[in-house]
Amino acid sequence: MGGCCSKKPETIRWTVADEGPAEQKFVNKEWLPKVITKKARHANSFREFGVKILDDENECNITGAAFLPNGDIFIVDKANKKLKLFDKKSGQFKMSAQVPSNPEGACSIPNAPNVYVTFPASSRIRKVGVTVNDIQRVDTIQTVNRCTAISSNKFGGLAVAVNTVGNQWQIHLMNSAGDLQKRIHGEMLFLNPEHIAITDELNLVVSDKGNNTVFHITPEGYVIFAYKDLKSPQDVFVDRKGYIYVAGLDRIHQLNEQGEKVQYMLSKADIGFSPQTMAYREKDEMLLIAGRSDKVKLYTIS
Repeated sequence: MGGCCSKKPETIRWTVADEGPAEQKFVNKEWLPKVITKKARHANSFREFGVKILDDENECNITGAAFLPNGDIFIVDKANKKLKLFDKKSGQFKMSAQVPSNPEGACSIPNAPNVYVTFPASSRIRKVGVTVNDIQRVDTIQTVNRCTAISSNKFGGLAVAVNTVGNQWQIHLMNSAGDLQKRIHGEMLFLNPEHIAITDELNLVVSDKGNNTVFHITPEGYVIFAYKDLKSPQDVFVDRKGYIYVAGLDRIHQLNEQGEKVQYMLSKADIGFSPQTMAYREKDEMLLIAGRSDKVKLYTIS
């Protein structure tokens, strides 16, 4: 009598929705990179626009940015303690909201006019709703200690860098309501993770300024690669082809999913300021670059 091997039980890798259907849960399979080439991509200048508004007292320091589903651009100005909204097509200022403490990171979620903003001093994540004429707080997520970097996956699940007991940094995986689902700490792997990006496969790319390293890791904490060819790495993003981009102090590095450097894509001289913050919109491959500057730059990637 014939038989067949029993299937290995599938493990849920990251529950990503608020009581969502089963298909919105990622199944843990062996990870293999889909990008195995080293094809250079190009950043084509699209537009620049100013982000300093009339009542700003300081030079802008843009530490977070996100594209909303309608294309509008949400900006976190840490220096002026403001959240700002700009029109994507014209770059025209639309509105702003003053906040009581310094905001840090930001991420939008698919198909909703909401942005999550971290406030390290109060150990809070604010869920902000953007309407036609208002930016307002919708909800608050309390973290155990300081929270800095934040990113969302394609289902709306969140990855947040949190400083825990003993000054140890962890990445906390949450659903969109802030319910903690997994902690990634990797035996003191992180020293100062300031930026996070999430791949289509739900792996994480963590930019750690404290040890001058960019980690590509699975939600289980397995390190796929550690890229060290830069100092003080800043923001990171992953394009729709799977390439990873890291902002260094003076240029942007393009990597493939195996951690091999493809090229230096844009320099500080090209941009006009040191790249610190990036936001990417997959639909039209629009890239926003910002930093300690009163201007931001938009590029299209091809």
